[in-house]
Amino acid sequence: EEGRRLAADLTAFTGEEVTLLAAREFLFHDSAVASRQWEHQRLEILARLHRGDCPVLVATVEGLLQRTMPPAVFAASCRQLHGGQVCQPEGLTDFLVRAGYTRCDQVEGPGQFALRGGILDVFSPGMDRPVRAEFFGDEVDAMGSFDLTTQRREDAIDKFYLSPAREVLFGKPADAAEQLRAFLAKQRGKKKTAMADCMAADLDLLDGGAVPVNMDKYLAVRYPHPATVLDYFDDPIL
Repeated sequence: EEGRRLAADLTAFTGEEVTLLAAREFLFHDSAVASRQWEHQRLEILARLHRGDCPVLVATVEGLLQRTMPPAVFAASCRQLHGGQVCQPEGLTDFLVRAGYTRCDQVEGPGQFALRGGILDVFSPGMDRPVRAEFFGDEVDAMGSFDLTTQRREDAIDKFYLSPAREVLFGKPADAAEQLRAFLAKQRGKKKTAMADCMAADLDLLDGGAVPVNMDKYLAVRYPHPATVLDYFDDPIL
């Protein structure tokens, strides 16, 4: 609450949009439902830092020091689409999966996308509303935001920015399974057996094409030298 007040005061004093970076909960256990609200808010801020659009930031100590993906990985998981751009919808689908998005029949919240013929719906963290891109062949013909309730396209837009949908990215399920098995192969002795037993269920899901919701516990496997939000700043004043 103190951070929110400080961010509001700084917004009034500076005329810039000052946001609050809070901590998020890591999901280490099995869960049927996982809320990623705080994670998506953090990803929105990382996107602004990456674009150089965050001159002032208020952060809790835990939020600032929590581990996240390195800046280079974040940059490689971002993309911008604009009208008239040539790109294959299938290739864009592959990019979205690797960036942590979930494919569904109908977009209902951040971090989801749907592809129906030549129409791509996507809701990137940081967007106020999802975007619908209509393709003519491999060319982006028209784009606009749409309403989640009615699913009807509303305001036309010229371009939009896609950022990652998760802080721990493994790519496709097959890629994640390969990385986890490579990690297991490096272990020795009893530790290897214990880890193999703990990871068996997750590997079964990945081999079947599904991604477990609790992949946060493998952050150190994916990023052996993980970064914090401080790595996204260039000589910051604290």
